[in-house]
Amino acid sequence: MLAKAVEAIQRYLEEHHREHLKPLLDFSRKEDRIVPLSEISDHFASSQLYPWHLESACEWLEQEGMVEKLSAPFKLTKRSSDCFEEPAYGLRS
Repeated sequence: MLAKAVEAIQRYLEEHHREHLKPLLDFSRKEDRIVPLSEISDHFASSQLYPWHLESACEWLEQEGMVEKLSAPFKLTKRSSDCFEEPAYGLRS
């Protein structure tokens, strides 16, 4: 029963992702580069999209082969000397 529900959700996403993820896909096309998740979140900060929704959407698009997932360095603070990695996404060519 659970497997059928997951399959139905997957089919729905495959059929309707373009309309539901249009703002994210348009942003990715406009940027035309690998964009860190924090920058994507900042871009959509005034919308109803939350960072964890954006990350889930990016992960799904990556799983479907539509975007590429890499990592981007970031610092915890402006004065921090240590760099960490965060997910970054870009449309596949």
